[in-house]
Amino acid sequence: SRSQSLDDYLLALPAVHPLPEHIIRRMAIHECGHGLAAVVLGHGRLDSIKILREITSDTSQIAAGRTRFEASPFSSRSRSEIQDEIVVMLAGMAAEELVYGDWTEGSGLSDSSDLGRATSLALYMSGTLGMSGSLARVVDDPAKIRTADSGLRRSVDDVLAACMERARTIVRDGRDQLVRMSEVLIAESELTLSTINSIIDGDVPPEVLSDRH
Repeated sequence: SRSQSLDDYLLALPAVHPLPEHIIRRMAIHECGHGLAAVVLGHGRLDSIKILREITSDTSQIAAGRTRFEASPFSSRSRSEIQDEIVVMLAGMAAEELVYGDWTEGSGLSDSSDLGRATSLALYMSGTLGMSGSLARVVDDPAKIRTADSGLRRSVDDVLAACMERARTIVRDGRDQLVRMSEVLIAESELTLSTINSIIDGDVPPEVLSDRH
């Protein structure tokens, strides 16, 4: 048998697939929705927003965009803080809906998706913490939403619906900033917190943004 060559190793690597421009643009709007909501609400410790222009055959397209938060040493959250977290999670969907009229399946494709995590938090509020509806602690596992009684499911849906409306309001009121953020993100593939704040505060003139294309 012959020894392995560099070409052999390269052939064994996952294939690389460039993402179509329309997917990159929608992904940028989605991620900037998260970032805009986080800054407006003062939620979390937003670090950066990143998108990829290509993915490998073993990488989910969903992972091609990410809004990164720094880990917090504190874990005790109030009702309003958890609601804000849900709003930020749903703001990507709200941003897509505002610009494109709907959102894509990736938002709810798995338990780790935006909608999956938002639902888990809403169930945590309603069925475990007594923060929405009943004070009873009846659920200790987010997966139990599938077998929860109709009253608990309605409570979870009410939380999600209210938070989604807040997310829609944020992206609608900040549409100009949202679009500007996405333009820079598309051009540079990454937005730092300082750049995000500059765009939201109006410190980056539109002509500067257009020069980046």
